[in-house]
Amino acid sequence: HDGAHIETVIIPHFKQRSTAADVHKSGARSTLCVSTQVGCNRGCTFCATGAMGLIRNLTAEEIA
Repeated sequence: HDGAHIETVIIPHFKQRSTAADVHKSGARSTLCVSTQVGCNRGCTFCATGAMGLIRNLTAEEIA
């Protein structure tokens, strides 16, 4: 364990003027982004991991 930090992000999918209750009733879905790497080369502006740049892949033991 090298103390590196990873991030998991939930990206909700709903209409712009929806409330949380509307989303729940509609059965809307979300995307769960689970890290398999320390850092990322995608550079998404909403994601702290993307700002780090790609550092390394996680091992199977770290993901499990």
